[in-house]
Amino acid sequence: MIVCHEAAKRLQLARWTEEVGVQAVETPEFEQAVSTVLRAPTDWHALVVHLDDGLDRKIVLETLRALRVSCPQLTIVLMCVQQPHNVFGLEQLSLCDVKLKLPVSRRAFQNAVTQCRVNNRFHRAEQGFVEA
Repeated sequence: MIVCHEAAKRLQLARWTEEVGVQAVETPEFEQAVSTVLRAPTDWHALVVHLDDGLDRKIVLETLRALRVSCPQLTIVLMCVQQPHNVFGLEQLSLCDVKLKLPVSRRAFQNAVTQCRVNNRFHRAEQGFVEA
């Protein structure tokens, strides 16, 4: 699920996601996305959050940290302007699987969609979650 206030950016991210073989659902509402994921966590494989001026940064970060515990199988990609560089490694696992600097390129975004799965497996193993 892709969360972004700007419709054009949401559509662009959805297209890029689908180009790497992942179906995308998009919404401008962060709270709606989280509620939807929590109702059926096994139905969702990824949450992509475009943290822009329309979202409360503190609430988003707290919510993502809580999601890491309640839905460990959910891969999370966080994109924000304040991020100085892309983080494809394991440095941010308490918050997300991949963190991207905005504006983001197509290549970086598609790499993130692929890499977040690898990082999430590592995160679950590190936290002691058993694979289903």
